[in-house]
Amino acid sequence: MDLDITQTGIMDVASTRTDYT
Repeated sequence: MDLDITQTGIMDVASTRTDYT
């Protein structure tokens, strides 16, 4: 699992977050 805490990363995470649920 790769979690990047970056301005652009947050946007990417938000999109993948739906996949985590």
